[in-house]
Amino acid sequence: MNNGDGFRIRMLGGFSVFRGGRPLVLPTRKAAALLAILASRPDVLFSRERLAGLLWARSAEVFLGPPESGEAHARLAMRLNPFHDDWYFAFAAAPSLFTGRIETAIEYGLKAPDIATDAHAYLTCAFAHFGERDAAARHLVQFESAYRRDINGGREPRPDEAVRWLMHVNPFRRREDMAFFLDGLAHAGLAVPSDLMRAA
Repeated sequence: MNNGDGFRIRMLGGFSVFRGGRPLVLPTRKAAALLAILASRPDVLFSRERLAGLLWARSAEVFLGPPESGEAHARLAMRLNPFHDDWYFAFAAAPSLFTGRIETAIEYGLKAPDIATDAHAYLTCAFAHFGERDAAARHLVQFESAYRRDINGGREPRPDEAVRWLMHVNPFRRREDMAFFLDGLAHAGLAVPSDLMRAA
């Protein structure tokens, strides 16, 4: 991508930024990720909340170890900053779900802005495990719509594509968390391939 002002961004074969033909060193990987997100979708106006979700969604501790640690850190962050942005709730919802505090996960998930494509998948799972099948089905439709819009560029996905994408971008370390997540999605009506269920 070249903006005509001497900046060139290379996104295939590694991410690089050039000005006047010389490579630019960006200060952090998050800065590079932000630039890559913005450059890949020049037609989209991103809100601050949406960008926060895209940049930090994978760093939630829930994927890296015991969700109790992620939940404790999320509660601490909200307690230390009582005037926090609503996107804090998005990062508090997932660990609550995997520690079995499903009502709290639902409460946080509903308070969170729609900042991540997979947010409705988590609400789908939570409502399914809570026995609220109608709410789970509504959030499944919202997840599938967000996936089609944000990830597939409007193209209809293959039957197993969305769930495989979920497993790719949500790197669960604990098999029991992956199994719990997939089980909730399956109970809500998402077709979960048998190889993913076996892997969990």
